[in-house]
Amino acid sequence: MLKWLLLFLVVFAIYKLLSVRVRPPEAAVKPKQESVVACVHCGVFVPQSEAMPDEMGRPFCCEDHRLKNSKD
Repeated sequence: MLKWLLLFLVVFAIYKLLSVRVRPPEAAVKPKQESVVACVHCGVFVPQSEAMPDEMGRPFCCEDHRLKNSKD
């Protein structure tokens, strides 16, 4: 019985060692880069996906700045 338990532990340890080496490291995965744009009103840089464009397509950092610029 002890031989089977020892054999199982050895096989399990080898499996764990090999499975760790097969997986790609998470640090090697690069995040997607996104371009940033400057707010026309204040100049703060925001990701393009979060920018709020006006009717002419100019980017703003928030709704308040977009509305203030449309009044001018």
